[in-house]
Amino acid sequence: MKTKLFVWWILVLEALAVALFGLFVRFEDSANAETIGDSEATLAGSNQMSLYPVFQDVNVMIFIGFGFLMAFLKFHSWSSIGFNFLIAAFCIQFYILFFGFWHCLIKNEWDTPIEVNISKMITADYCAGTVLITFGAVLGKVSPSQLLVVGLFETCVYSLNEVIVFEEIKAVDVGGSIVIHTFGAFFGLFVAWVASPSATPQSPNNESNYNSNIFAAVGTLFLWMYWPSFNSAIVVTPQEQQMAVFNTMISLTGSALTSFGVSAAYNDSKFKMEDILNASLAGGVIVGSSCNFIVYPAVALLFGVFAGIVSTFGFEVFNEYLASKVKLYDTCGVHYLHGLPGILGALLSTVVIGACGSTDYDLDENKYRLEGSFGDQAVNQLLALLTTLGFAVFSGVLTGWIISRWNAPSELFVDKVYWTELETDQEFELVNQVSTPRENTPAQC
Repeated sequence: MKTKLFVWWILVLEALAVALFGLFVRFEDSANAETIGDSEATLAGSNQMSLYPVFQDVNVMIFIGFGFLMAFLKFHSWSSIGFNFLIAAFCIQFYILFFGFWHCLIKNEWDTPIEVNISKMITADYCAGTVLITFGAVLGKVSPSQLLVVGLFETCVYSLNEVIVFEEIKAVDVGGSIVIHTFGAFFGLFVAWVASPSATPQSPNNESNYNSNIFAAVGTLFLWMYWPSFNSAIVVTPQEQQMAVFNTMISLTGSALTSFGVSAAYNDSKFKMEDILNASLAGGVIVGSSCNFIVYPAVALLFGVFAGIVSTFGFEVFNEYLASKVKLYDTCGVHYLHGLPGILGALLSTVVIGACGSTDYDLDENKYRLEGSFGDQAVNQLLALLTTLGFAVFSGVLTGWIISRWNAPSELFVDKVYWTELETDQEFELVNQVSTPRENTPAQC
């Protein structure tokens, strides 16, 4: 790693962030020292603080769940966890700035500061999660400096897409099937395709071992447990929030069970860690856009079962094919956990929302705060998906081209390039004596 370049990147970007925060960012009235004792501000503050437990749940997913899930590479575990920490903290800062800028530009509201509250911190975590999905596609193949560039560009485009999808198109996507999972996966896939075409599943050091997969299992379990909070954090009404929690949990059970079943079917009645640690989470992705609209538990379960089948099938069949035929190697298989389930979730949300008017329940568009009919909203879902894919593909190709021009890592899939405690090959091998070939038991994200 060219250390000086990374140091300069950090110094310049943090100096810029401090200056911009000082000029434009303020706490909202509910957290403002000038409003202490004001009854309205106190009530608003209480409402915001009621979200704090959910905010911490999402934090656990971002910093522990994603970090440990990506620790499956036996020679890259420190970098997986450390760079996850680095890029998530970085994206939270710059999301606040970029979202505020795009919102002011599109809404022409330049006379108000960028306000910070618990809700904004939750959506900043969502942005960090999107970039971490991208990180999974390029895991082990990019340097910290390149990651900062990816984080900067992706946060900028992600926040623009978010403003357009939610404030202009008026899409519904509380769990982020569209704006988080689809965007992060396809941005990452095209960055990986352009920036690292030489990396393959058979690359040296691209291996996992028994212990590294245990760490990845910890990440999976944290993500699986907290996913209902992720999908329900920004839902407005208590009824919708409960629907989002229940539908997400039921869907997750469906994907977990089918991931075991399909994995055993492909592997002579044995299980593959790659499948279980990833496809088991696909149920949380596929219901993200519709979890607060699904009124029958059986529908959520069916979606989860479908997501588990599709995701496991992708890991078993398509990963090697794309790497060999298209020169697209997705280290963590984000295409099958986030990309395909995200697209399916968006498409299924059009069906669910479009059918809301014909359920046994007396559902009213006004109660859901929709500006048109359920049919109009279904069209908005499709438009949001197409818009998101367009932004993700174009910006992913551009970002991949930029980072491919400089500061690539000297070795792929290893920690020793970046950490002082692992400076020699001999020291490095001493802590990794038991290994398993990459293609047999990888745990991906």
